[in-house]
Amino acid sequence: MSSKFRNCVASVWLLTHPQALFATSATEVTEFSSQLSVYGGAGLIQLPTARHFNDGSALLQYQDVGPYRFWSVSVQAMPWLEMVLRYSDIRALSYSADPDFSGDQTLKDKGIDVKIRLIQEQNAWPEVSLGLRDIGGTRIFASEYLLFSKRWPADSQVDWHAGIGMGRLGSRNSISNPFCQIDSDYCQRSNIISGQGGDFSAHDYFRGQAAAFAGLSWQIDNWQFQLEYDSQDYQTDYAGPLVQHSRLNYGVSLLATPTLQFNLAYQRGNQVSVGVNYRFNLHEPADVTQISPATLPALLPPPGSDVAMQPLLQRLMAETGFRTERVQLGTDQILLRGHATGYRSHSELVQRMGRILAGALPQHIRRYHLQFTEQSVVVLDTVLDAPRFIAAVRGQQAIGPTISRQDSVESTYHAALQVRSAPWFLLWRPYLSQSFGQPERFYSWQLGVSAGGGLQLADGWQLISTLQTAPFGNFRKMNFYQDGQQSDVPRVRTLIRYYLDRDLWLDTLYSSWFTSLTPDYYLAFYAGYLETMFAGIGGELLYRPVDQGFAIGVDINSVRQRDYRNETGLMDYAVTTGHVSLYWQLPGAPELQLSTKIGRYLAGDHGVTVELARRFDGGIVLGAYASKTDMSKQQYGEGSFTKGLYLSVPFEYFSGKPGRGRGVLPWQPISRDGGQLLNRPLPLYNVTESRSPFTDR
Repeated sequence: MSSKFRNCVASVWLLTHPQALFATSATEVTEFSSQLSVYGGAGLIQLPTARHFNDGSALLQYQDVGPYRFWSVSVQAMPWLEMVLRYSDIRALSYSADPDFSGDQTLKDKGIDVKIRLIQEQNAWPEVSLGLRDIGGTRIFASEYLLFSKRWPADSQVDWHAGIGMGRLGSRNSISNPFCQIDSDYCQRSNIISGQGGDFSAHDYFRGQAAAFAGLSWQIDNWQFQLEYDSQDYQTDYAGPLVQHSRLNYGVSLLATPTLQFNLAYQRGNQVSVGVNYRFNLHEPADVTQISPATLPALLPPPGSDVAMQPLLQRLMAETGFRTERVQLGTDQILLRGHATGYRSHSELVQRMGRILAGALPQHIRRYHLQFTEQSVVVLDTVLDAPRFIAAVRGQQAIGPTISRQDSVESTYHAALQVRSAPWFLLWRPYLSQSFGQPERFYSWQLGVSAGGGLQLADGWQLISTLQTAPFGNFRKMNFYQDGQQSDVPRVRTLIRYYLDRDLWLDTLYSSWFTSLTPDYYLAFYAGYLETMFAGIGGELLYRPVDQGFAIGVDINSVRQRDYRNETGLMDYAVTTGHVSLYWQLPGAPELQLSTKIGRYLAGDHGVTVELARRFDGGIVLGAYASKTDMSKQQYGEGSFTKGLYLSVPFEYFSGKPGRGRGVLPWQPISRDGGQLLNRPLPLYNVTESRSPFTDR
C-alpha cells in the first residue's frame, strides 16, 4: 500500500469521523482514571490503558521500580489528548565514564509521551486510544500502542483493558504486527537508541515486533487493585538483562486525599515498586478570581446631579486597579481613560468598574465610556449602556449585550480633567531559571528577582532599566561553563552560564516608543541593552483588530552580543534578526491559540517557530513550541532542534489578590544555539492583549 494511499485513507476517515479527535468527556468513567502507570499517564502498572483523566488534570509522580526511578508530569491537555513529560534515572548505569565530567551521577533520560482518544466508551463500544511513548528523547522506552478499555459489567467497578504494542511494549513478539500485513515496510524497525536524542524518528512508528497485553482494575471506594499481563522482554532491557519470574504484575493504589495517591506493586515476580503522585486541575481558578456577589459594589445611584469625582477615581483605583489619566464629562455620558492592573479578566474588570460607576454617578449619565491605555496610548474602547447594564445586573441577566468593545475614537466631550500622576514607576518580578539532566547534577536552578524602574518621558515614550540578582540556587556551583562541542555555529545562547554567574547585574537599560498608527495598527521602536545577552535597536509593526482572534506582526532587530565580563561592554558578534508572526485563536476552540514565526534567528539561521497554547478556565496557559531552521542536526548538536513546553500562571495564584501579572515556568530539554529568538523588550502582541484577550480572558 503506497504512502499516498494510506494518507488519503487517513484523511477521509478523519473528515468523516471528526468526533475521533474532538471527543468530549461528558461521560468519562472517572472512577477508573485515578491510576498512573510507572511511566506516567493513565494506566495500570507498567502498561498504559485507553482511559484519560478529566480535562485539565495535572499529575506529578515519583515512582521507584529497580533499577529505575521515574519522575513524570502528566497533563490532560485536551479532553482527547494526554501528554506526559518524564525523566528516568537508570541507576545501573553511570552518566559518563569520566568522573571528572559527571562525578558519580547515574544516567538520566528524558522522554515525552502522547495519547489520543479515538473512540469514547458508550454502550457496547469500548474506549479506544492510540499512543506513543518516548517520542522525543533517546527512545530508550520507545513504544507505540493501540488500546481498548471497557467497564464490564456496566454497573460494576471492574475495568478491563487490552492493547497491542510495538517497540518496547512489543518486545515479547507474541503476535504478528497487524500493520505489517498491510505494508511490508512496517515489518522492520531500526531500534536505534540515540545518545543525542530529540529526533522524533517517525520512520519507526508502529514498526517491528508486536505483542498483546491485557489487564484489569477493580475499584473499591478509595482503593484500586490492578492486575496486568506484561508484554515486555526484560532480557533486552537498556539497563542490562533483568530477571523476570512472572509476566503478571500486581498493584494496589490508595487515594489518601483528593490530591494525594500512594501506589504499591509487585512486578516481574521479584520486584516491589512504590510510588506517590500529587494531582490538581488546571481549570480550577485561584480563590481571588471567583466573583462573589456579596463583594461586588452596590447599585445605588446618588440623588442630584453632582459628581464627587476625586472619591470616585480613588475608589476605582483601590478596588479595580484602574489608574485614571483623563476624565471627560458630557451632558449624559462620561469618559474615563487610564491604565488597568487590577484584574486579568477584562470582562470582570469592566463589570466591577460599571458597578462602581453606577453607584456613584447620577442617573442622567447613561453612557460609560472607558478607554484602556498602555504607556498612555489607547488600545481599546469599551462602552457601557448604563440603564441596560444596571437592569441586567439587578435582574441577574447576561451583561455582555450591554457592553460594546470597539476601536479607539477621538472624544468630543467637554469639561476635561487631566489627572496628573508621577512620571516614574517601579518594576519587579521574580524569575526561575532551571535546567534538567546536566552532567554535574540532575537539576540545576536559580531563583531571583528582576527589579528596576522606568520614566514616562511622553505618551508612549519610556526609559526603563532593570537589575537582576539570584541569591538562591545552585547554578554557581557548576563545573563547566560551556560544552565541548566543536561547531562553526555562533554561541548565542550556550554561553548563558557565564551571564548567570554574577551577584548583581544590569539586565536591561533601554528606551522604547509605542504608538497607534490607526485603530488597528501599532508601532514600536526600542534601543539599548534589550536583554541579558544582547543589545541593539529594533522595531515592530502589529495589525490586531478588536475581537477578531488573530494578529499579524513584523519585527526587525540589529543586535550585538553583550560582554559577560563587563556590564556595559559588547563583544564582536553582531546579527540582524527578525520575523513575520501570525497569531490565531482557532475558530470554534477559543481556548487554543496557534502562533507561527518565520524569519532569521540569532545565530543567522533561517526557519520557522510554531507554538500551540491551551488556556484553561483557571487562567493557566499550557504551551508547546518547536523551531526548525536550516541548521543541520550535526550543527545544532544534542536535541536536534529547539523545542520546549511552558506553563504560564497568573501571579494571583501566589499573591492571593487579583492582578494582571503572569509568571512562566519553562521546560526546554536542551538549550542550544539554533532557532533562538531575541527576547524583545516590547512585544506588541502582549502589550495589546486587551484587544482580543487570550491569556487574560
